[in-house]
Amino acid sequence: MSRKIINGVGISFTYGIQGEKEIIKKIKTMSSKLEHNMEKILDSASASLIIDIKAKAPKDTGNYKRSIRVLEKRKLSRLIGSDVLVKSISTNKTYPLGFLLEYGTLKHDIRPVKAKLLAWTGGKYGAGLHFGKLIHHPGFLPIPHYGPAITSIKQLMPNWIITDILKTWNGVV
Repeated sequence: MSRKIINGVGISFTYGIQGEKEIIKKIKTMSSKLEHNMEKILDSASASLIIDIKAKAPKDTGNYKRSIRVLEKRKLSRLIGSDVLVKSISTNKTYPLGFLLEYGTLKHDIRPVKAKLLAWTGGKYGAGLHFGKLIHHPGFLPIPHYGPAITSIKQLMPNWIITDILKTWNGVV
């Protein structure tokens, strides 16, 4: 490090790092490897996240649980979810089932769409099969399965990334 007084007013500092050119070369070489490794980390994190989400998701018929997957894969990004949708008869809007399950619903009416009657089992009328043209559904409480899984993976990701950076740094010549 060198310093020089300029016009008696300020000080100019020059700082050098021993091996600076080699370090810059190593960093440039690392960048492409880190991006490739980050894609692998995201794939691993996605697989782990999907397992965790499915473990916490309601089962019912199992169709929803089986539908949870990577819906979209982009550079350094993954979209995980389910493509199962539910259409509201009263609003004519379509909702992702995962969203409704994650956050719950208010009370609502259910009417048959493709049949004359609705059929369900159990409920307040006891065991067995029941039929009706209108159900006054009380709504249901949230069943968080995405949120808890994301919270847990967010705690793990920084360590995975730092470990990968250190491995890449030590492996780059």
